[in-house]
Amino acid sequence: RDRDVTGVQTCALPIYGTVNYQAATVSLAGWYFNQSGGTTVIRRGTARFPNGCAVQGGTLRFDGGTADGNVYQAGMAASRLCGTGSIAGYVYQDYGTVAPGHSPGALAIGGRYEQTAGAALEIELGGKTAGTGYDQLRVGGNAILKGTLNVELYDGFSPAAGQRFDIVVSAAVSNAFAATNLPALPPGVDWLLLYRTNGVQLR
Repeated sequence: RDRDVTGVQTCALPIYGTVNYQAATVSLAGWYFNQSGGTTVIRRGTARFPNGCAVQGGTLRFDGGTADGNVYQAGMAASRLCGTGSIAGYVYQDYGTVAPGHSPGALAIGGRYEQTAGAALEIELGGKTAGTGYDQLRVGGNAILKGTLNVELYDGFSPAAGQRFDIVVSAAVSNAFAATNLPALPPGVDWLLLYRTNGVQLR
């Protein structure tokens, strides 16, 4: 059921409704499952997942808070990890979408980020500054990329020739997106996607 959570929770929770984390620290024992139709919102403070958080068809959304633990987004295309905040562990994305920011914003991952063939990274471009003008995924470890990159323009923004967008910033990059869906540009201007030693840049 829908609920706000504060203090210390000592049980594993299968989530089908909406849970808002509001406290300075919320600690959960065991696995935390975010099921289809469920939404977990980490608004502030830290939600601790000692055994991990599994997003299975639901949504894990950050509104400025932090998740202390690993996140596994697996098994369902409807799974969604989004928002502005941070994850202290690593993220393994088997299916579904990772969408940094709130049109736009930045999502930080302390460990590695692994995106497999069935998953997508969604980026919005609405300006020239990372985190405020366009979405950015910040990865403290290796960004292991496969699957799809989806890019959308936001709020009427029209990129100009020569502009650069560091959409992924990481310690290292492995592999590449198998597919890219990029927005149309004016005649004479095209996209260039660069895989660099410290991330992915869209020009």
